Amino acid sequence: MDRLVCGDVGFGKTEVAVRAAFKAVQDNKQAAVLVPTTILAEQHYNTFTDRLSQFRLRLLLSPASRLKNNRPNT
Repeated sequence: MDRLVCGDVGFGKTEVAVRAAFKAVQDNKQAAVLVPTTILAEQHYNTFTDRLSQFRLRLLLSPASRLKNNRPNT
């Protein structure tokens, strides 16, 4: 199930993302959060890490700058 969360600053998009991802993982699914900038990705990674630190979850950060180096040349 794919979902897009959009809204103005301060309306709780990150909170929705954290809760939805956690619920998916609790249901033996995987979750991914896509964001438009590396800085926002790092901020979300820190938020998820802080909020979910008491659970045995594996969180990964894959910013676009790191992925570009692994793409095959076409």
